[in-house]
Amino acid sequence: GQANQESHCEAEVCPNASKGTSRRDTEAEEEEAPKEKSRNWEAAKLTEIWEHSKLAKKLLDAKKREAMNDFDRFKLARAKQIRNRIVRQRFVPMLRKARREGTLKPKKRKHQKKRKIIGAPKA
Repeated sequence: GQANQESHCEAEVCPNASKGTSRRDTEAEEEEAPKEKSRNWEAAKLTEIWEHSKLAKKLLDAKKREAMNDFDRFKLARAKQIRNRIVRQRFVPMLRKARREGTLKPKKRKHQKKRKIIGAPKA
């Protein structure tokens, strides 16, 4: 039993394997008291940092979406349509003006197809 246990468990990984105790037992003695942990947590302002993180915001948004009913989803879709219409009404005239003035450069396409001109001599 013990020889088999030592063969797959190196001394560096679990030093107390032969004694029958786990590494968890020794780490539990070294851990801080719960009150000390909460004081350190508050001192580091981890809750505040978490609330401002992208992951926390994503999880909160996902929870909000789960709680939505059909009517809420309809209202959201309608609000997005209205917002996009307002953006389009402001953006398209600016785009046209920039094109007329030549300040807007056309997008360069990576893989642009060569257009064949009908009736043109072959090069």
